[in-house]
Amino acid sequence: MPIQPAVSPTGVFEHVGYLQAVFRRKKDACSYYDEHNPHMRPLNARNTYKSDWDPNSRLLYIVRTFHGEKMTIEPWRQTNHDSSCAENTGV
Repeated sequence: MPIQPAVSPTGVFEHVGYLQAVFRRKKDACSYYDEHNPHMRPLNARNTYKSDWDPNSRLLYIVRTFHGEKMTIEPWRQTNHDSSCAENTGV
């Protein structure tokens, strides 16, 4: 039986926040996700820029254009390959 995503008490999927990272290109966001989630299928495996539900965190990630939203979710630990990412800057 597949692990189900977390839902609110009303049975509706709940938005929990935005990752504290902004990328120059969608491709960069996908590479960042893929590098930090090797247990998961690539973020853009279905050409939708949406990940599968993570069985560990029970979260799904979606690549979106940044429009100044408050970023509340800590980014994954930065590596040498994350040069295309501006963490915690809102840039």
